[in-house]
Amino acid sequence: MASAGATVAQAVQLGMDVSGGEFALHEAESQLTQARTCVHSFSAGAMQPIIDEGLQRTRLAKQEGQRAVHEFHFRRQELWVTLGIIGALVVGLLLMIRELERRRR
Repeated sequence: MASAGATVAQAVQLGMDVSGGEFALHEAESQLTQARTCVHSFSAGAMQPIIDEGLQRTRLAKQEGQRAVHEFHFRRQELWVTLGIIGALVVGLLLMIRELERRRR
């Protein structure tokens, strides 16, 4: 849960929407609380479904956080590519304008 929480927190810090991951993490915490109360029944069979569901929700939260962090880095790369294309177009336009002005003279 700590690893999943750190991954979701990193995605939040990067400004990504990970509400699904935060919800799954909250649900995993609820499952942990249920497992702690179930310990007093001294029945491993009663705890196992609760633990499994909590682990599943923790995995879901971590996957959501990792997906958001990956998406952030992908967007950043695409931003540089887009800026490169725009920069090349601006340079091309400036060269065309310069050529047209030289032809006028």
